[in-house]
Amino acid sequence: MTWNGHFPVRIPRSCRLREQQAPEILIRDVEQLVLAHETGGSAEADLVQAADSLSFLDTNVDLFLGFARSGRFPVSAVRWKFENTYDRIKVPRARLIARPLVDDAVARLAALEPTVAPPAALSGDGQSIMSFPLDEG
Repeated sequence: MTWNGHFPVRIPRSCRLREQQAPEILIRDVEQLVLAHETGGSAEADLVQAADSLSFLDTNVDLFLGFARSGRFPVSAVRWKFENTYDRIKVPRARLIARPLVDDAVARLAALEPTVAPPAALSGDGQSIMSFPLDEG
């Protein structure tokens, strides 16, 4: 088991590549890309990480605005998630694509902020945003 930023990730030993009798070197390379999708590191991993961030900004903004609206997470934590998702992108072209997405997400959150009641420091189940699986994209 390894950690994906905020939560454990398991890569099954009997993954589909093995079932298809892929070469072991390919399986190891794919596993390394999966494990590095949060942080990047190599040119290939940086592309996967950038795609992960773009996917989040394209598909999960409404989910996280809902978290802020419901009080599950404080507005400040959701803003941090949006900005951190952008800040960790290392691929210049992906940053250009992500900039308007993050700007829109932060603007929508700012518009929502006056209507949100101050949340508890933790969600109802005692889970902080830092322990929540943030990558749903």
